[in-house]
Amino acid sequence: MLTNQIYMTITVGLKLISGVLIFIYLGRTLEAHNFGTFTYYFAISNLIATIIDYGYIQKCLRDVAIKPKYLSTQIKYYAIGKCILLTVSIIPVLIIFFLIPRGDYSIFIILLLSALIGSFADLFNTPFRALSLFRSETINVLHSVLIQLVLLFVCIKYYKVETSYIAGVFLIS
Repeated sequence: MLTNQIYMTITVGLKLISGVLIFIYLGRTLEAHNFGTFTYYFAISNLIATIIDYGYIQKCLRDVAIKPKYLSTQIKYYAIGKCILLTVSIIPVLIIFFLIPRGDYSIFIILLLSALIGSFADLFNTPFRALSLFRSETINVLHSVLIQLVLLFVCIKYYKVETSYIAGVFLIS
């Protein structure tokens, strides 16, 4: 029991620390305009991903824990539900495109894809928690965070610091 709590603490801590480190580092390395543009698009893309999440992770946790035998069927239905919400959320994305005057839409599209992929990755990682396989979940999160941090630092250190490169790092990880 204590081991599971330790793994959950590590998982949550990795997610929080990586987010804080990334934004502190970006705030110090990017120019003010580029950082503002990046955070604006990041916030909008994560808002859309939050709409698509719609509580599926919590429902998946409960349902998989109750009936682990039907795991693949449950995940399939949750993924289909998320795809339906994704389709419906295209309308706000189109509205956002019209509201942003002459912005760099490539950064927004990359960050939106990154947020959506992250949303589906969380859904597919959730059964580990529901089946008390906390170690497996922690290992997946650890790999994701390490890839993101290494790619981000390499991108900023050895390449021209551009917001599109940084957005690409979020997509890859």
